[in-house]
Amino acid sequence: MNKKMIAVMKRTFYLFLLILVPLLANAERVKIGELWYNLSPETKTAEVTHDGSASNVYGDRRNGANYSGNIAIPATATYDGVVYSVNAIGERAFIACPKLTGVSFPSSITEIGYEAFCECNGLTSIDIPPTIKCIRTGAFSFCENLKAVHITDLKAWCNIISANSDGNDEDRHYAEPILPQHHLYLNSVEVKDLNIPEGIKKMGDFLFANNIGITSVTFPQSMTEIGNGSFYGCTGLQTAFVSNNVESIRELCFAECTSLASISLSDKLPVICTRTFQNCSSLASVEIPGSVKIIDESAFEGCSALATLKLNEGLERIEFIAFRGCSALTSLTLPESLIYLNGFMECTGLTTVTIPSGVKVMHSTFFECTGLKSVTLSEGLVELSGAFRGCTNLTEIVVPNSVTEIWGAFENCTSLKHITLGNNLSVISGFNGCTSLEEIIIPESVNTIWMGTFEGCTSLKSITIPEAVNNIEEGTFSGCTSLEEVHLPEHVGLGMRAFMGCSALKSIRLPKNLRVIETDIFNGCTSLTQIEIPDKVIQICFRAFQGCSGLKTVILHCSNNPNIAQQPPYYPYPYYEDKSFEGCTGITDVWCYSEEVPRHPLSDSWGQPFTNSYIQYATLHVPGKSLDAYMQNSGWNGFGSIVPIETERCATPSMILDGGKLLFECATKGAEFVSEITCGDQKLSVDDVLPLDGTYHVSVYAKALGYLNSEVVNGTICWKNNEPVLEITTNNQKSVEL
Repeated sequence: MNKKMIAVMKRTFYLFLLILVPLLANAERVKIGELWYNLSPETKTAEVTHDGSASNVYGDRRNGANYSGNIAIPATATYDGVVYSVNAIGERAFIACPKLTGVSFPSSITEIGYEAFCECNGLTSIDIPPTIKCIRTGAFSFCENLKAVHITDLKAWCNIISANSDGNDEDRHYAEPILPQHHLYLNSVEVKDLNIPEGIKKMGDFLFANNIGITSVTFPQSMTEIGNGSFYGCTGLQTAFVSNNVESIRELCFAECTSLASISLSDKLPVICTRTFQNCSSLASVEIPGSVKIIDESAFEGCSALATLKLNEGLERIEFIAFRGCSALTSLTLPESLIYLNGFMECTGLTTVTIPSGVKVMHSTFFECTGLKSVTLSEGLVELSGAFRGCTNLTEIVVPNSVTEIWGAFENCTSLKHITLGNNLSVISGFNGCTSLEEIIIPESVNTIWMGTFEGCTSLKSITIPEAVNNIEEGTFSGCTSLEEVHLPEHVGLGMRAFMGCSALKSIRLPKNLRVIETDIFNGCTSLTQIEIPDKVIQICFRAFQGCSGLKTVILHCSNNPNIAQQPPYYPYPYYEDKSFEGCTGITDVWCYSEEVPRHPLSDSWGQPFTNSYIQYATLHVPGKSLDAYMQNSGWNGFGSIVPIETERCATPSMILDGGKLLFECATKGAEFVSEITCGDQKLSVDDVLPLDGTYHVSVYAKALGYLNSEVVNGTICWKNNEPVLEITTNNQKSVEL
């Protein structure tokens, strides 16, 4: 190591000592008389502290010093011949000293530290000299018997800084000087009509919190900010006069002032902050100045006597539960400037509401407003989310065309009978529990129906799903006990419990492109008499048709050999016996067209999908050449009889173009037709005359119980000489019909 490096290291070491020595000096803790102090030799100041025990340092509410009686803090302390000025009560200095009954402060004290007297339950009153400038968070917290605070200078008291233990005055929430105070005495006279002195600009947090003696407060023109919780819990406060220069009333300022009947607000306020007037249960009227842009969360929550509310133009946002539980509010006029509307949950006195055209979004706005009977929504509204959930007296509503999304907006509106949806909707959810809703027309623009959307709509009788919808989510129509008619697009998927408990559903045509019959999808559909499983289905899941006691005929086309599962597809292994058709006690015939015996994907046999379905009295119809395979399979050989299906195909259908309608005919008795039509010549035209020259492709086949499906017939409809022409192709042979 060279000399230069050694010199650098020496200088660094000396510099370290220069820094460390003052720190060590500042950390000197000594006991002088009955009190412990932190001494600062440089400034000749002393801070009263605890005895240094670990229980104090980590705040587990034990004090080794265990002070008792009345303690007089001296103005000075002498140590080793040096006189120190005692200027602060340190952090947790007297924490958890239940026998401490009194303390007096000299004029030299300027600060009382974090939790300094926390849990000193022997204290009943405290005198605060005007020289104290800062009282930190929790200084007198949990002093349950501290009822009175005595001061000699109101202006000095109003200027006290209440700050957190780290001295950060930015995060001031719950920083309070003397939270448990009940009565404030100025020169031995209790303060009731409080007049804040002129010159005070900013009031500290929780300065008068829990004071039950104050009945009125008047703020000076110099005041610009009233701190967090300044009058929190002042249950005797009846009136408050806020000067016009106040620009900020912080959170919780007048919360829990249960006697506050009137309040005047400054026209310079931009925001009514969170919980400012929460649970002011005597507040009967309030006018929000035009300067206010936002009424924040819970601002007037629980103001149960609020009967008159004036909202002026300029207001843009009413936030979550801002007026929750204002049950005396019977009418509401909303300004046109409003953009975002929330906050009137459980306002049970409201009966009629008109939403202005400026409102774009409504979130949980009138949740459980059980008296609300009439609502007018204006064009311009874009999103409804939980807006009218639980409005049990709302009977009808028209959703404007501007709305594109509905999320949980009408849940449990038990009286809602009529609703008109706008034609620009893309997403709907949240009609579950609308037990009076008999009919709803879903616009063709809708592409997403969220899970459980119509669950428990016990009066709903029919539904048509738009072509744009790709999936019926889990539980969408579960418990719709009056649902008789369902129309589904051919491509739509069906989620678990989609029609569970639809006990009035007698028949349903499953989409031809369906791949999976999900768990519990038709569980408890007791009126269902016949079900036909499309040939693209590859999985029938656990309890899919459980309890369909009226089901007589099951038709499994099974050209793709479906796997009849014991659990939903996302479970890799079965845990229970397969119960896909458990309890279908009325089954008489099962038609299975698969030449290969369907089975569980993880086992050689199919299991027991027909548990407790009395299949010993039913007939299984299977392809003739697979008869022995079915008879030997434990999942199928429990049927009373197993018979071969006729190998004859259903007769080939014919197409007839008659009077602008396309008709199908088939010689096989009882045949049904499966058809598809597409447009192969789509054009965009801007002319005032549109030539009829489009081309349509049609395919159809016939099916009948006991027969194989017919051959597919393809046709093309085109326009020649302004007349439609049908060209039919069967087995590569063409015919033309004019």
